[in-house]
Amino acid sequence: MMERILLRTLTEKSTLGGGRYSNQKIETIIDLDKPYLIHSYYIYSKINFTPSVLEKLGITEKYRINKPGKDREMFHQFNIDRINAMTKSERAKYFIKRKRKRIKEAKLMAARHRNDERGILKRGSLARINNGNSKLDLSYRDITK
Repeated sequence: MMERILLRTLTEKSTLGGGRYSNQKIETIIDLDKPYLIHSYYIYSKINFTPSVLEKLGITEKYRINKPGKDREMFHQFNIDRINAMTKSERAKYFIKRKRKRIKEAKLMAARHRNDERGILKRGSLARINNGNSKLDLSYRDITK
């Protein structure tokens, strides 16, 4: 039997069916989170964008890939070239933002690990994570002793 490959080409007015920005238009997501769409283009084999959307994302002819298909190496090369094209101050801001995001994710993972037995995150522990407090959920530790 022949396998049917469904390729979805998205325009600015199209909406995503799932993921972080489900049911939002591509033009809205471009304003909110360009890296998410760039990642989607290179990693998901059945998602493509019109040439105008690709230009808005900064993906020129040099970095376009054949669809259906995915290419992680081209994705990494695109990111490396994009970072190298930044000025020194833009590059510093980019890496500071990235480092802060990783720290926040690590704190959230630690909180999830501590509360894994209960399967939930308390409101107070989430507030402490957002405020940058490293002492997470002391009340939960006191209860379990």
